[in-house]
Amino acid sequence: MIALEVYLNGERLSIAGREDLCVLTFFLEAGGACGSETYMDGLPLTGCDVSCAVNGASSNPSSVEDEALEWVPYRRRHRYCKDQRDRESERSDSSKSH
Repeated sequence: MIALEVYLNGERLSIAGREDLCVLTFFLEAGGACGSETYMDGLPLTGCDVSCAVNGASSNPSSVEDEALEWVPYRRRHRYCKDQRDRESERSDSSKSH
């Protein structure tokens, strides 16, 4: 049997697998500042969007119905991306209000 033990940022999401498994899919997408040296237009970028899903399908004898399986439903973990211009704008706005 093939199984995936799935963690995201240290949180265990699932152990995905079964003895009658014929398809196992793992989807991971990360975009934004996924590294400490990520820049956009020459300015540092922070924050990263992460999405993931774990699905599969069973394959059984004809007397047993096959199943579509979902261990980790598609989920988006969003952390807002801000670049240096956003931070400077926020600082300037907050200094004006004081």
